Amino acid sequence: AISEKGQELCAMDDPTGHRRPLGDGKIAGLFGRVILEAVSLMTNSPNEHPDSTGVPIDHAPLESFLGVPMMQNGIATGMIALANRKGGYSQEELEALNALAPAIQEAFSRKRAEEALAKSKEKLEKRVQERTAELKHRAEQLSLLASELTLTEERERRRLAEILHDHLQQLLVGAKLSLESVSPQIPPDDQKTLSNVCSLLMES
Repeated sequence: AISEKGQELCAMDDPTGHRRPLGDGKIAGLFGRVILEAVSLMTNSPNEHPDSTGVPIDHAPLESFLGVPMMQNGIATGMIALANRKGGYSQEELEALNALAPAIQEAFSRKRAEEALAKSKEKLEKRVQERTAELKHRAEQLSLLASELTLTEERERRRLAEILHDHLQQLLVGAKLSLESVSPQIPPDDQKTLSNVCSLLMES
């Protein structure tokens, strides 16, 4: 009601409350006096008060009004507004509401701090989940790379085994058989050398 662009924008769609978005209009009226001057205001004749600007369309008429600013760091950040008490308001009610205002302001501040903390916690938990998911993904990638490395090593071992068994070993066997085939032609003095060569080939 104190920040709409015009009173026509404050009209209620139904008796349960306002249904229109907040605007950014000029703060005025009884509420404006409390907010802008950061002073409490009590009147049992709101329509006759010099600061009165009336009420929005469909708003209940004001028969009495009591407003107290909610202060934070020396600035009015909001207000507690009461209206239409049967028989009006007295100095006693004004003092009581002034005494309650700091506690209410503190409750709002604490609530905002709790909400901010909850948002920070939620944001932090989300980041932790994202990081955890990222780490899990990286661990899976490392595991996959390790498996691929193991398979590559196994393939390389198999390839080397095939080279040794199917190629080099056959050459050594062929060399040994060739030497044995010419053994009868080798002089007896060289038979020991031939035997040593054949043993080396066999060991190889």
